[in-house]
Amino acid sequence: TAIGTISGGGGGGETVIIPRDIDNGVLKMPTASSYTLPSSVTSVEKGVFYYAFSECPELNTVDMSSLTSATGNSFNYAFYRCRNLTSVNFSSLTTISDYNTFNNAFNNCSSLSNIDFSSLTTISGNSTFTYAFTACSALSTINFPALTAITGPSVFQNAFGSAGLTSVSFPVLSTLTGDGAFRNCFRSCSSLTSISFPALTSTSFGSVTNQFSNMLLSSSNVTVHFPSNLQSVIGSWSDVTGGFGGRNSTVLFDLPATA
Repeated sequence: TAIGTISGGGGGGETVIIPRDIDNGVLKMPTASSYTLPSSVTSVEKGVFYYAFSECPELNTVDMSSLTSATGNSFNYAFYRCRNLTSVNFSSLTTISDYNTFNNAFNNCSSLSNIDFSSLTTISGNSTFTYAFTACSALSTINFPALTAITGPSVFQNAFGSAGLTSVSFPVLSTLTGDGAFRNCFRSCSSLTSISFPALTSTSFGSVTNQFSNMLLSSSNVTVHFPSNLQSVIGSWSDVTGGFGGRNSTVLFDLPATA
């Protein structure tokens, strides 16, 4: 079965044939303990892995390290309820665009503890990671060390609900113009203690003022850190003054000032 448009590094489209079984009307990948994307594949789009691995009980590791761009709900529900999945590698992925690309992708992957998005720089899509990591109870850390720009709406909406995260940092995120980008993002994250945004500046937000809407809904005792000069910029926003919807949350403008 051909499953969408896949492009190699030379820019020419190639069709990759991936056999899938039908289970209750859903096309699925054959059960396996690991999956590696062919090294020639650098971009995917148009639902390529839609529900592809969902509820594969033996899947343990996934290597998508050749991928540099993803778009068009390409991983929508891709790994949904893969309860033994522990590690996923997207280490070369730099850009995500269009809509629902990772929507519910890892929802209920209760053993997932390691996922690599170390090269991701730009997210311009709509609802990119909506519910993506919900109920990933073993996911204590996740890093986006190269992510500089979030311009799409609802990018991380409900992304980490009930995940096992303890702390999160977006060390170089300097553009945050996506409407509701972090809405309900860390909902019910009972182990979360700290979030930091050290690279945001006074010009990061454009005209949008609801990026953090209810970011900590049903979470408690979380401290959110911002650069000191942002108190005059966002210190009066209702989401900030309301503790992002969390209980006993603390907002500090205690990081070094930015431009």
